[in-house]
Amino acid sequence: MKNSLFAMPTCSPATSANANASASIRPDMRKFRALRVFALLFGLCGILSPASLLATSDILATATASGNSETAANSTVASRAARAARFPADPLESVMWVYMAERFFSDGEVIFDSRVSVVTPQYAEDQFYVPVTVDATALEADGHTVEQIVALADLNPIPHILTMEPHKASAFVGFRAKLQQSSPIRVGVKTSDGTWHVNGAWVDAAGGGCTAPAAAHGNPNWMRTLGKTRAIARRETDLLTRLSLRMRHPMDTGLAHGIPVFYMSDIKVKLEDGTALADVQLFEPVSENPTLTLKPKMAATDSTMKVFARDTEGNEFRFDLAVPAEISN
Repeated sequence: MKNSLFAMPTCSPATSANANASASIRPDMRKFRALRVFALLFGLCGILSPASLLATSDILATATASGNSETAANSTVASRAARAARFPADPLESVMWVYMAERFFSDGEVIFDSRVSVVTPQYAEDQFYVPVTVDATALEADGHTVEQIVALADLNPIPHILTMEPHKASAFVGFRAKLQQSSPIRVGVKTSDGTWHVNGAWVDAAGGGCTAPAAAHGNPNWMRTLGKTRAIARRETDLLTRLSLRMRHPMDTGLAHGIPVFYMSDIKVKLEDGTALADVQLFEPVSENPTLTLKPKMAATDSTMKVFARDTEGNEFRFDLAVPAEISN
């Protein structure tokens, strides 16, 4: 006759509320059964009571769980080390480097390259308007074809500033960004061989650049000037022009209380025949009233460029801009 004092409950992964917990306990069941045999021999003599048997099993389960936790922690450390080993050490020593590299540069080899020039102020006088100039034309001079330029602010709540695709433009872009706190401004330039050439600089800034409302909201009629643009184009050489433009837009991040996300998201520059010169995707950290400087490659016979823009509410803006034939000094 079966002794009910030592009847064992069964735990099946199919019926357990937590299959993982069941799997982790299963190795202890062998030890529990060994204790049960020991108890059958000595239990009638009071040497090992059912209560002490259950207490012993709890101790074993706790020890196993502790061992599993330690194993998991070691596995996590090893995983982080393996992730970090995929990328070169960050000369800026940013705590966000591995995350940024995995998120934005994981589709190719990553190298830190001084041929990517990132010019910023060391100390930002205004955290809402931090000027940044990216010049990767040295890569082009060395025979590389630049496909994409990605600008990031590591420690911003929204790190992605902009992405530029220089279809028929130099690997050059100037812009202004908002900084929530002191942060590296990091730029990755992807070349046609799939390599990311990365460089950057630390900018010391006061806080709040991304969470304060845009100045435009102090004017109840700010929508009347939405998209209003000032632009100028001039020739630097027979085959290269310089485009500077500024568009009125609040560039709301959605982080200011009561103000939803609303920003200029796309700017496209084309020749008169529709040939793409440059595409720029803007994101929330671009400063209010975004300012861009680009260098489209235009032949001496090209006299007009077309600019198309769109924001996150579907508003579209477009204009034609005459390009002088004479080279500016």
